[in-house]
Amino acid sequence: MYQLLFIGGLGAAHEFGGELTKNKFLTKRLRDFVDKLIIVDTYRSRSKPWRLWKLPFILLINPNTPIIFSTSYGNVYWLHRILKVVFPKRKIVLWVIGGDLHLEVEKGRYRVDVLKSLQYLLVEGQAMKDALCGQGVENVKVMPNFKDISLFSPLHCHTPYTPSKVLRLVFFSRIMPDKGCDLILDLAHKLNERGYKDKFVIDFYGPIAPDYSKRFSSILDTLPNVHYQGTLDLLSGAGYVTLASYHLTLFPTFWSGEGFPGVIVDSFISGLPILASDWGLNKELVDKETGFVVPAHNTTDMLSIVSDVINGGIDLEPLAQTARQRATNYDVNHLITNDLIVEIFK
Repeated sequence: MYQLLFIGGLGAAHEFGGELTKNKFLTKRLRDFVDKLIIVDTYRSRSKPWRLWKLPFILLINPNTPIIFSTSYGNVYWLHRILKVVFPKRKIVLWVIGGDLHLEVEKGRYRVDVLKSLQYLLVEGQAMKDALCGQGVENVKVMPNFKDISLFSPLHCHTPYTPSKVLRLVFFSRIMPDKGCDLILDLAHKLNERGYKDKFVIDFYGPIAPDYSKRFSSILDTLPNVHYQGTLDLLSGAGYVTLASYHLTLFPTFWSGEGFPGVIVDSFISGLPILASDWGLNKELVDKETGFVVPAHNTTDMLSIVSDVINGGIDLEPLAQTARQRATNYDVNHLITNDLIVEIFK
């Protein structure tokens, strides 16, 4: 019997976010290739430590079972160092969440020799691999973020944008300043000042950071064409139907932990071009055929691009069609295969 021990955040069925959503797809797919998948859910384990109480027992009764860590490495670094001593021959793969692991190595937070003891590190982009290899960590493989593309096959609800319509812009991620939300609100204010108030709307989806909620709400009150719409369920087709009713995703993030944002894959699935910041891996993922990459911390280029779209100077439809085609590159069923599992644990 072939079995794996999976350690990472999953949360409840109705809970989602970057790590949780990715791990839900990953564990579902892994079950196709192993006889037994043992899961230790680390979500909110700092406030709910009892979630980890069973871990020592599981490790002891399964001394040879390979392990996948799929969470922020800071959450399991201590555990990895212990396992390296207690079970030196145990095969462990780190499925990296986020895009700042190499920066933490640079700061000296994580030791290179500990990372080199892993069977593999699976990172979300080539830039991360290159940075880690440059630091002496060479057991690295690129594995982009993924989704279940079968959830939303035909773009039957996609409506191309024309200048005679209201341009529908969307942001869907954690709502906080570092994700670029203030920049989007500033963009809306400047567009309204230019006389475009009746030409566009911006909808926000996602959990609001508690320390940002009051300010975010107060600014929304001053912008009649900008709205908060709650959260999107992107574990079902319904969420993608909602996304496909928009014309362009706004993603001007400058969050320090940004890796391969699921926002990009979800936009591609829905046939949405993306207006993203030059941050993290965005430039590897978004190009002139699927959207726009602009300098971080800046609304000048964003304002120019959105104004040109409204005025008919930029046609979004070719970008939308290419984005939809690119989605197949990130299908979990194509990326996570039995051959991959055999390779990383051989």
